[in-house]
Amino acid sequence: MKPLQNVNYDQTQTINSRVQLKYQLIDLYNEIVKKVNETNAQFTTIQKVPMSGQNISAYIALEKLRTKELDQALMLEGLSSFNDIHPHVLFSLKKMINNIHYPNTNETFDNMDPEEAKSIKERRSRSLFGVRSDGNSPTVMVTLDCSMLDNPAVFMDLLRSGMGVARINCAHDHPNVWNQMVEQVRFAEKMLIQEDPSYTFPCKIYMDLAGPKIRIGRFSPEYNTLKVMKGDTLRINVDPTFLGHPKTEFEPVAISITSPKALKNVTIGDRAYFDDGKVFGEVCTREENYIEIKIIDTQTEIVKLKEGKGVNLPDSLVYLNVPSLTEDDVRILPILCELADIIGLSFVHHPRDLIKLRDHLKVLTDKKIGVVAKIETKASVFHLTKIMMEGLNFASFGVMIARGDLAVEIGYTELTHVQESILRLCQASHIPVIWATGVLDRLAKKGIPTRTELTDAYMGLRADCIMLNKGPFISEAVKMIQNIAASVNTDLYNRFAKNKLAIIQYGY
Repeated sequence: MKPLQNVNYDQTQTINSRVQLKYQLIDLYNEIVKKVNETNAQFTTIQKVPMSGQNISAYIALEKLRTKELDQALMLEGLSSFNDIHPHVLFSLKKMINNIHYPNTNETFDNMDPEEAKSIKERRSRSLFGVRSDGNSPTVMVTLDCSMLDNPAVFMDLLRSGMGVARINCAHDHPNVWNQMVEQVRFAEKMLIQEDPSYTFPCKIYMDLAGPKIRIGRFSPEYNTLKVMKGDTLRINVDPTFLGHPKTEFEPVAISITSPKALKNVTIGDRAYFDDGKVFGEVCTREENYIEIKIIDTQTEIVKLKEGKGVNLPDSLVYLNVPSLTEDDVRILPILCELADIIGLSFVHHPRDLIKLRDHLKVLTDKKIGVVAKIETKASVFHLTKIMMEGLNFASFGVMIARGDLAVEIGYTELTHVQESILRLCQASHIPVIWATGVLDRLAKKGIPTRTELTDAYMGLRADCIMLNKGPFISEAVKMIQNIAASVNTDLYNRFAKNKLAIIQYGY
């Protein structure tokens, strides 16, 4: 990519004229082009998908180089904000420069323009999630539950309500149950077509690999739960066959975990979370056969730990010893290749996790299966751009913002801006994104939504797909997403960037 010509000027001066602004924008453009060219040499993916590959590099460079003063100067000149140009960075920068009288007004625009960026994103979204009746609304993904098999009518209800992707979590049940759920979805589709011949939007089947979820191990048979509270010490034994027990005269509460390799890099002071953050502590002791954790905070005064609940060690470099694609995952991959349209790779840490999955899929099938990288660890956030670059090598690829484990890994206070950054990076690389975890949870389970989850669902409309969990009122939750999307009734791609006033004002 070629830089623009510029003149020498005093860069220490404040931006007090259109000329100064023009020169600073040209400098910014040239610095970004330099960064993009450097990145081109590092990633072969950029040669395969130059538009998206170059734009994600340009966006990251822009975020590093932009200044508050430059933002304000653009606003005063009535030009676009940097906040709105992330899907087409270099095109928009060049337009800004031309709009303030860059000498060569006949400059050709060989960078991706907004319409092209929109077209690429829509094409990839259709490839991954399928074509929907309303192209402006995100696809709704619903988590299936084995209990639905006792009431097959629920599959028809979900399809009528607008379910576009059916999710099966392979951490639960077994292949026979998965197969029955897929059969019920397909049978319900056939029945719906007979009922309404205009229904021509087949539901995609998404199957999540269980991945290396670290869980609390088994307890001694006489204990169903183990109680802990703030100030207690909790011991984790490295032997996975160790049976958990309550505090004794000689030992604190002790448990095992399902992936003892996760403890290999644990150091004093590392954070530890249990059961989706209900218990938080820090490592205070490390011995050859166990580590001990000082409980710093608990969700309630006394928390009852249960077998199988999750364990998160966000500071302990777990990914160095626990691969994203486990032996159990590899064992069931042939089944998923038969049943699934999309495979979700859980606990992605690094682009090599995607490479391993792709190598297995090449051997197993010629079917073009979509792949979704679930972003739910601290390591995956730091490696996100490289993960997306690798993901673009798949025929269909997307990213899931799996906010449950992610919140525990990075901290609840960090989640809000991290999820926004992930969303913007996906938009900049034109990769479909799934807004997941906790969306309309209370509505799905109790039949009545909270105000906060309605706001969260509205924010999720910026994604290409919204994932809902299971519950007795799940069909109502699907309809709610459709109703919220219909009430907005604007183009998905520009809805939030334009920030239109959503209510009529009397007298104006």
